[in-house]
Amino acid sequence: MLAVPAAWPQSSHDWPSFQGGPTHVAAIGGTALRPGLAIEHAWSVGGSSDRHVSTPAIAGGVAVAVGTTSVVGFDPGSGSVTWSIPRAAGTVLMPAIDPVSGTAVYAEGNAKGKNALVIVEAKTGTELGRVSLHQPIRSAPTIADGQVLFGARDQYLYDIDLAGRCVRWRFRTAGVVNGAPAVDGGQAFAISEDGKTGRATLYSLPVGSGSGCSTGAASAAIRPAWTYVPAGIGFNDTAPTVVGGVVYAGFGGTPGEPGSVRAVDERTGALKWHQAVRFAFVSTTAPAVSGRMVYVNDLGGGVYAFEASSGVRRWDYAFDSPIQSSAPLVAGNTLYVGLDDGTLVALGTGSGHLEWRGELAGGAAGGLVPQGDAILATTLGRRGRISVLRHDPQAKLLDVPSPTTLHLSRALLNFVGGFAIVFVLLLALFQFAFRPSRWPWKREQQPASAHEAVEPDQVEV
Repeated sequence: MLAVPAAWPQSSHDWPSFQGGPTHVAAIGGTALRPGLAIEHAWSVGGSSDRHVSTPAIAGGVAVAVGTTSVVGFDPGSGSVTWSIPRAAGTVLMPAIDPVSGTAVYAEGNAKGKNALVIVEAKTGTELGRVSLHQPIRSAPTIADGQVLFGARDQYLYDIDLAGRCVRWRFRTAGVVNGAPAVDGGQAFAISEDGKTGRATLYSLPVGSGSGCSTGAASAAIRPAWTYVPAGIGFNDTAPTVVGGVVYAGFGGTPGEPGSVRAVDERTGALKWHQAVRFAFVSTTAPAVSGRMVYVNDLGGGVYAFEASSGVRRWDYAFDSPIQSSAPLVAGNTLYVGLDDGTLVALGTGSGHLEWRGELAGGAAGGLVPQGDAILATTLGRRGRISVLRHDPQAKLLDVPSPTTLHLSRALLNFVGGFAIVFVLLLALFQFAFRPSRWPWKREQQPASAHEAVEPDQVEV
């Protein structure tokens, strides 16, 4: 059993796992991160062979990030790397830190005999144990109540006991769980995607149930409290977010098809509302919830705001760049998200207008982590570049509505103006087409008078 360090510090600056914690709400209060930011520092924390590093997990003043072939611990205030350990190459997924015990977990491996969930001491990187798996882990891990939840390529959802370093249960889903599970009230919520039928399934499963740990065999006692299966194709979904008795998630189709945002009752699995969006989603994002609003981004660069209770769409913004590696972060009255073209954008949560945008050198923007009055923004360039941005009073602020916003008066004026231009052009065209010809050869072909005209079929001999 792992001892709980009595002096392990817990801070309001903790961001211990995907989208800030097990519920994935990704929202903080205050105005320290108001729009108008500037890059204060740029760190490269990964190893020389790392193409990029994951979004860091932060707890107790320690940051942990996963690279292609290494895992690093660093100071989130200075960027100074305090430890680095090798990792079996595999998909780069965000790690998680247990704020209570100070242990961190990460996924490694993409080949037989190398797949595992590794448990280390967050401050030192010292390995405390590992749970070997037959197939690679596909979702970022979530820690709640001493349990680690994640999905693997073998189509099982796993519950790992962090203290015992063993499988408490695994549950066979109808597909692969790609998005980080959300946890609330002792229940885990996860979405699987079935590659054969194209259907998605949202599950509610008990966290930490069962007696002791198993050797990896599926527990017959584990049953979902409910499942929800939306109609239609269910590829390219978000990870779920749970708050206020409701599970929010984006369900997609193929990359070019529209998706929908859905709200499901946490207790019963009944659908409360759903609203269409323009594109499908990716599992690296999840809805952010702040106050009475739900914010979500789709794969095509759309960002949307819905009323949490009714699903009424309040605004949306269409960017000209996809969003494949970032997720929304709400800070006070501002929503931040990173784009694939390497920019970080800020939208007003009330107006939906673009208030600021800044360049992040190094590649497509990845995950965002708030740290006091700063944002740590990862980019997918070599060596794991992390930009530290703080408020800049000299930054140029904007007030730009979405290109998709309909301005009725302007649209009517444009319609009237366009109609007038087309009408004048058509009138001129008809006048030219029906006026008498003045070309000489046309006049020679015409008879001088009516009685001189002879039809070919009427020639008399």
